[in-house]
Amino acid sequence: MKKTILKLVLVAGLLVSNASAWSIEKHSYLGVSAKSGTISIGNDYKERLYGLKWGVYSIFNSGLLLGVDFEGDYGKSKDMDNSKVAYFDANIHLGYRILSKYKVDVYAIGSAKKGTIENLDMYGFGYGVGIAKNLWNFGRLTIEYKKYSLTAKGGLDVDESNIGGGIVFFLR
Repeated sequence: MKKTILKLVLVAGLLVSNASAWSIEKHSYLGVSAKSGTISIGNDYKERLYGLKWGVYSIFNSGLLLGVDFEGDYGKSKDMDNSKVAYFDANIHLGYRILSKYKVDVYAIGSAKKGTIENLDMYGFGYGVGIAKNLWNFGRLTIEYKKYSLTAKGGLDVDESNIGGGIVFFLR
């Protein structure tokens, strides 16, 4: 399963990086984010996460958005005795530029995630939605919601969802 996820993400990355011939806008970026979420392991626990991301996206002449990014998040869950939480996501974005004049984009997110809460490792897939607004020529603001269905060792089912915002800075 891990090899399949890696292959899908690599193919999406190659498509986005080679799309410059058809795109009207293409950026690679680094970003920071803050998220608030809930993790369900029998009971619901609140978590706060802070993350870093790197990615690329292209906007095509038709307004279609295609992107891929990789994100690492770290935080704590106060409900679980300040347990440390860490995640790594690989995300594919598919969307549309809804307001060309203002450079506002909406997109769907397909995601693969690996996470750890203290000594509990988990992995799985998720989905979500996002909206982004370009800020002049240096970056963009993003707001995203994601929901995951994860499996921990021993077959334990874990549901995780989060909403957050961030800023990404274009690399030149």
